Amino acid sequence: MDRKLDYSAFHGRFRKGDFAERELLIAGIKTKRSGVNATSSVFGVVFGVFLTGFLVLIRSGFNVISIAFIILCCATIIIVPIAQYIKQNKDLRLLRFAIVNGLDYRKTGFGPGNDPIELSVGHSRHATNELEWDNIKMADYEYTIGHGKNSRTYHMGFTCVKLSHKVPHLLLNSKQNTFFLNHSDYKVQKLQLEGDFAKVFDLFCPPNYHVDALQIFTPDVMAVLMEYGRAYDYEFIDNEVYIYSSYRMSSDPENYIRSIVDLAERLTPKLNKQAAIYRDIHVGAGVRGVVAPEGAKLKKGMPGETWLVFGAVGAIIIAVFGMIILPGAVAAMPVIVCVPIYAALIIMRIKRR
Repeated sequence: MDRKLDYSAFHGRFRKGDFAERELLIAGIKTKRSGVNATSSVFGVVFGVFLTGFLVLIRSGFNVISIAFIILCCATIIIVPIAQYIKQNKDLRLLRFAIVNGLDYRKTGFGPGNDPIELSVGHSRHATNELEWDNIKMADYEYTIGHGKNSRTYHMGFTCVKLSHKVPHLLLNSKQNTFFLNHSDYKVQKLQLEGDFAKVFDLFCPPNYHVDALQIFTPDVMAVLMEYGRAYDYEFIDNEVYIYSSYRMSSDPENYIRSIVDLAERLTPKLNKQAAIYRDIHVGAGVRGVVAPEGAKLKKGMPGETWLVFGAVGAIIIAVFGMIILPGAVAAMPVIVCVPIYAALIIMRIKRR
């Protein structure tokens, strides 16, 4: 990453007409020839409702409800175009930033390449505002969990940095953000870290890969993460590192890109150094750049919720069976034993999160 980025493109005034139509089309931003945009459509519908309602209210007389209706329509007519303008302005600033620095920008991105588990959750997944250059790709990302009234859409930002060699599938979860890596449904081993790093991060690896993980997370790597990267979560898969943010790049493009690039410039050389000397002992001590299948990709396990259900059913069966066959006060023993066990299962489940 020898390229020095010019951030002046995020400042100053400009117009949509400053860009060639070809540049707008390649980026996926609507042009005058691309048809009626959403702003015009919404504006037309709201204005039509307002005009119709206004004529009806004139005939029926003005009251508190009618005045409130008119104010609401007027506010919508004003707010919708302003919101659309602000959104498009951010898109155009990202496009100008990409053009000035020779980066690839797409309004609708292609998404991740190596199928990381965090970007495989839910449905209706897609990337937007994708920037790509050298060994870095960053974008906004959203996905939906559930369907219908029970559905919920999540928004995030991710950055993919390519490494020189392959490493095991590792998850690094920060305790200082609102984001959470979805590791609970996979067979993972949590490393018992020490010092301040353990207070900020949880590190997960495939079973029997704890020694391998520590070959990547050397003290100098941990120092960079502690100083510059404690706000993010990380997923190492194949020869890529995914950096996850609970904030979208489009929310504050300049500061977002600055912080990620600063982190990547400090972290990538150290990771490349460790990746270059890493040898997977499950393959062979002399083989470089190859990771055994059991370490290359985390395997699905039984979901934690399923274990809790089995634990609850087992506790109930044991308690009922004990009360039937055991006399008097002894019958309460299965309940006394099973309730703490089930409580421990729940506590373990919460701690894993």
